[in-house]
Amino acid sequence: MNGTSKIVWTWRSFEQLSNCQLYDLLKVRQDVFIVEQHCIYPDIDGLDVNCLHLVGYDSEQLIAYLRLIPADFHCSGNIALGRIVSLASKRGLGIGKMMMQQVMTYITKHFPHQSIQLSAQFHLLTFYQNMGFNSISEPYDEDGIKHIDMLFTPADD
Repeated sequence: MNGTSKIVWTWRSFEQLSNCQLYDLLKVRQDVFIVEQHCIYPDIDGLDVNCLHLVGYDSEQLIAYLRLIPADFHCSGNIALGRIVSLASKRGLGIGKMMMQQVMTYITKHFPHQSIQLSAQFHLLTFYQNMGFNSISEPYDEDGIKHIDMLFTPADD
């Protein structure tokens, strides 16, 4: 993969995150969602403690991250994915696709037959459609950025 060495993907509960990992993921979320995208919003929203966190490290640098919100903690009653992010300097290298493959494999193994919901930035609609997600809402504004709700429904066995 151009621009990166081997990415190490790791799942962590909130309690399993080291102080450095927590700092890294909060910094990446802040750098991208608040600074880069010019959105002033409360990133620390109380959900992280109930989530599973997928961190992708290239050597010592966190380059990709997402959180999985268990169905019991999401208003939809579905598993939800959020704070899906990769460093600007690493975009276009297929890391987003790799990260989504990691999460889909994990959910299939640990939460079989459960639907997955996410709020996608609208410009990523085709990316998520290619991952098997379908639109379930009209586009809407969230913090000044056009979003759309999407759902992945696993096939019946």
